[in-house]
Amino acid sequence: MIRIGFDRQIFAIQKYGGIGRYFADLYLGLLEEHCIEPRLMFRHHQNAYLLQQGIGGRLGRVQARYYQKIMIKCKLQLPVSSAVDIQHSTHYLGRPQKGKTGARLVSTLHDMTPELLPQYFNKNPHSNKLGWFLASDLIISVSETSSRNLSFFLPELANKIQRVHLCSSFGSQSKQSKPESIKDMRDPFFLFVGQRGGHKNASLLLRAFASSEPKRHGHKLLFAGGGALRREEQKEIAELKLSGSVTQVRVSDAELWYLYRNASAVLIPSLAEGFSLPLVEGLAADVPVICSDIPVHREVAQNYAQLINPLQHDDWADVLRLSGRISKPSQTLGLQLYNECLNYFSRERMVEEHVKAYTSLVA
Repeated sequence: MIRIGFDRQIFAIQKYGGIGRYFADLYLGLLEEHCIEPRLMFRHHQNAYLLQQGIGGRLGRVQARYYQKIMIKCKLQLPVSSAVDIQHSTHYLGRPQKGKTGARLVSTLHDMTPELLPQYFNKNPHSNKLGWFLASDLIISVSETSSRNLSFFLPELANKIQRVHLCSSFGSQSKQSKPESIKDMRDPFFLFVGQRGGHKNASLLLRAFASSEPKRHGHKLLFAGGGALRREEQKEIAELKLSGSVTQVRVSDAELWYLYRNASAVLIPSLAEGFSLPLVEGLAADVPVICSDIPVHREVAQNYAQLINPLQHDDWADVLRLSGRISKPSQTLGLQLYNECLNYFSRERMVEEHVKAYTSLVA
């Protein structure tokens, strides 16, 4: 029995989001593995995915902000526990302290975006990342693209990296419900999920959407999650005469799944990503996926997505005008290959590959 401990970092600082979802899925999946004893090395957190399962106690918003602020400012040492065989760090706050416990340290490489596109970050939010990786015995990278990027910056870490692709948390049996805020909307819509600033390239998407003549094709553009529209976004939307065509929606998992299942297409125009969960969530929903032509999107979704230059808003506009002609993943792949893709991007496969990585580390 291998004891795997998860520290509290991402569980304390992120209520929703791709990294928090990944670690929640991983922990829940490991609970079903006979050779693994997963442990959460904390009690209170604000991870919505675990709280929905009744796991742990709720951490207040103020306490969560204080925790993050202290960890960033003071760079406190986080000791590797002697109560586990492997400690899996969930983010890059503070500094790892391995000591002489004998436990192995695993870290996950989520992306190298701040290092690749520093112009979009006032400060690197992963400023201690390389310190964690240097101290780690194993680095699990969520994509081959991120593995290559890290190896470019620190070639000496290349032999520590193992790639494990992420998975979709949604499936055909997932609950869905229409968001209350758009209950009366009957128009077809395009879907953009998550944060919109900087390298997410939402501003280009707005311009492309305006150029696609939404009054003619009749679509709305829905931003799901990512916080309310900022003042500068509202200004840009007004200047583009899109005030009646663009909506931001706060969603639960069931509401997000409804949007995936009913969208005309999922739009992902990012300039860089570590993985990009909407790629595989769109796959699971069998909705057309239109994404930027960047290395990780080719790695994950080249076989079923339509890839477009993320700097050419006219190309995006052309595709949005003809959205009805874009094939669903099941049509592009054929039913057999589509089902194989679904199985590959499942939680079961992701957990199994983590188990193999953990086992080889302690063997």
